Amino acid sequence: MDPRSTNYLWLVVERSGVLAQLRTGMARLNGYLSRINVAELEQCACGQAGETVEHFLFRCRERTAHRTELLQCTNIHRGNISFFLGRKSPSDAQNWTPNWEAARASIRLAIVTGRLDVV
Repeated sequence: MDPRSTNYLWLVVERSGVLAQLRTGMARLNGYLSRINVAELEQCACGQAGETVEHFLFRCRERTAHRTELLQCTNIHRGNISFFLGRKSPSDAQNWTPNWEAARASIRLAIVTGRLDVV
């Protein structure tokens, strides 16, 4: 990733650290916090599942109101974590390019909920 590329300049403004947390799973979510013995349980506050990045972005009932922007990015790739984090998945074509609007929407959701560290 060339940091001078215009595709990545928006990350400076929109918190590249948040995207890194979402991509690595090393975020202030109970799934990760329980693995490093900071939280007792990996359970999400909604009580439905472990609080992973995928659950946080796509399934958590407490985030439903914040998910509107994510859902407007695509009808085809809903729930595809690679798509929403600007990563290539194995099923993507050779000429694949990231959908930066989807990545931005994921970052904004994470920031507005206050669950991830904004660095």
